[in-house]
Amino acid sequence: MLLSENDHMDGFISSLLPFFRRFFVESLLLGAAFIITFISITIYIHTTQKEEDVEIPPLYKSSTSEEQKKSIMIDVSGAVNKEGVFELSQGARLKDALDLAKGISNDADKGFFNRNFNLARYVLDQEKIYVPSLQETETGIISERKQLVDYLLPQTIPLTQIDESPQERIKINSASSEEIDTLPGIGQSTAEKIIQNRPFTTIDELLTKKILKKNVFEQVKELVDL
Repeated sequence: MLLSENDHMDGFISSLLPFFRRFFVESLLLGAAFIITFISITIYIHTTQKEEDVEIPPLYKSSTSEEQKKSIMIDVSGAVNKEGVFELSQGARLKDALDLAKGISNDADKGFFNRNFNLARYVLDQEKIYVPSLQETETGIISERKQLVDYLLPQTIPLTQIDESPQERIKINSASSEEIDTLPGIGQSTAEKIIQNRPFTTIDELLTKKILKKNVFEQVKELVDL
């Protein structure tokens, strides 16, 4: 007698029942793992497609834009071709400011400008730059101070700060009251006191005889002699 197709299927399922009964827990775990894997793959594919549609800006874009927005304002006037208040970026040089002012004019004292303006120096926010004209320097409206230029450093050393010759010391045993009065920390009454205590054998006697206080003595001891 021929078996029907349903009989074959029932027989196949019946043959598997002992296997499922023996490995029931393992079968459940395997089925759960398959379902979880399928769901995970589906979510991953869906998320990847959404990320491809969204453009992520670079992390540094915001900070770079902020740096570019920083600017300073400079006031340029005098003997230039275009006076005004100009906007420059931070780190700009004096040359950049004068470029916006269309350079110095024909009226400018070019010699004075070249000696006193450093085109390579940085300019600061709210800085005032004034270029004098030749007429202003010739009439003394703007005068140029004598100075020694240090070409290695961006600064100048006034000649008034250079001691060209040692100062002549005041002789306390023979100087007049007016001469002694020129010493730092010494007034007319102290000068008279010094004269009344002459002669001195050492400079230190100004201190030991209590004519000068210690702080005043320290100021004048290198400026006086016997």
